[in-house]
Amino acid sequence: MTVGRARTMAEPRRARDGAAPGDPARLLDVDRLAAGSIFALFSLTMLAFVVNTGPMSQTPWGLTAAAALIADAGLVIAPGPDRLTSTRLVAILALTAYCNVAMVWQFTPAEWPGWASWNFGMTALVMIGVAFRGRILWSWAGIALMAAVAISWSTITAGSPVLGVELSYMHVAINVPVTFFAIGMRRSAQAIAQLQEVEHRRAVESAADEARAEERERELARVRAVVAEPLRDIADGTTTRSPTDLLVLEARLRDRIRGRALEAPRLRASVDAARRRGITVLLLDDAAAPAPDDWLSDGLAEAAEVLDSQPDGMMTVRLSGGPETWQLTVVANGTLTTRTRREHVAS
Repeated sequence: MTVGRARTMAEPRRARDGAAPGDPARLLDVDRLAAGSIFALFSLTMLAFVVNTGPMSQTPWGLTAAAALIADAGLVIAPGPDRLTSTRLVAILALTAYCNVAMVWQFTPAEWPGWASWNFGMTALVMIGVAFRGRILWSWAGIALMAAVAISWSTITAGSPVLGVELSYMHVAINVPVTFFAIGMRRSAQAIAQLQEVEHRRAVESAADEARAEERERELARVRAVVAEPLRDIADGTTTRSPTDLLVLEARLRDRIRGRALEAPRLRASVDAARRRGITVLLLDDAAAPAPDDWLSDGLAEAAEVLDSQPDGMMTVRLSGGPETWQLTVVANGTLTTRTRREHVAS
């Protein structure tokens, strides 16, 4: 009996781009369309900053800083497995460092830059994405790098780190709750993945139980089709079947139990005819796995021909082996014939 694998609502969805079951990326189910939409919104926001925050954002340094941050966002948002790879993270931090250096060193010393300091907020937003993608320590590294650039600029140009601290401290503070949220989201994703796996196993087991029950019902229906009418006739005392026919019928039932895989119409006709001639026929299915259909059909046809040629005596047909090698053995009045089939299994 082969039980098909049922697809249920409880089955965990296949991970996109290799995401593991416990990844928040899988929990949030951000596909390429959603990721593209988020990236487009980020890019439009960057364009708005470039257009509306003054000349510093429109210099070659400002434009390349904005492009670097857009590239950063692309690396963070692009669908893929959590956690982000080290190669991608190094690229993100390098682009972040360039963006902050390119913008900060255009600021007027000791003066509040206003909206031109968009690089800090947008860098913090990128680092939030890094934390959500499973790299919390790297997100802190990016925040620390941003703060270091601001404080170094303030110290070198104005002789005091105060302005640099004022520009960056709020983003450092924001990353604290982000850290706890990212940790909680990862734990929740793992817990949900475990629950989904449990539900999936239960659904598969339930489907297997249902399939086995259906197979039992089908088998019972086949048995009823064979014996129901003869048994009713026997019970009513109206049977016209000979004792030989009843013995053949009884042997069929034994064959259903002991030799189910050998139930081919061609062989069945030969077996019934041989039993009516007084030949003892034994069908045995001892295979550990279903044999290839074409090979088995040919073998059973040959066994039927051998059986048709026997005037009396005893014959045994036995299927054994599996799942890589099968043997069909036919013993007719002491004469042994064996067919072997070997399946290639990739190592």
